[in-house]
Amino acid sequence: MDKALQSMRAEADRAFRLVVDHYANYGLYYPERPIFKLFHFVEAKRWVYYLKHVAHFNVAEDRAGEIEGVTHSYADQPQIGINRDYHSYATLVHESIHFFSHYAFRKAFTVDEYEGATEYLARKLLDDFSPRRDSNDEGDIYAKEFTLFATIIKNKQSLQQLCKAYFCGDIDIISNIKNQIVS
Repeated sequence: MDKALQSMRAEADRAFRLVVDHYANYGLYYPERPIFKLFHFVEAKRWVYYLKHVAHFNVAEDRAGEIEGVTHSYADQPQIGINRDYHSYATLVHESIHFFSHYAFRKAFTVDEYEGATEYLARKLLDDFSPRRDSNDEGDIYAKEFTLFATIIKNKQSLQQLCKAYFCGDIDIISNIKNQIVS
């Protein structure tokens, strides 16, 4: 195995363990599968194929390079695909959080809302609310989506409510959060 891939897997393991350790109160645990079975680091030349045919992620070819990672196949034990040539540690954390999302949460929210909650939890965990740049070092990835949750998470209690909804699928809390987002 090349050193670059070995380094990426070590970083993925560190990110995954950070998520598990931080959110363990919500039933998260480190699976027995080795990290290389959870994370697939895909070379840029194969990334479009991976997104379309492995992850079943519908994205235009010319936009695929902007996507750092994708978590998919939830029903068959989630898999995390990472663009080997374009990703950050924050991406590894973000996708690790997706890995543990509850079905009820994923289904209750739009894709944008779901991404916003995931990004909020990732930035909170990393204690980094600065903009995440895209592949052209522009913009702020998930800025609009993230802001939905940044406006309703006001204290530790509301963060705990989000975690119960996101990781445990608490239907009452999910409904309450949906109502706050619509307001």
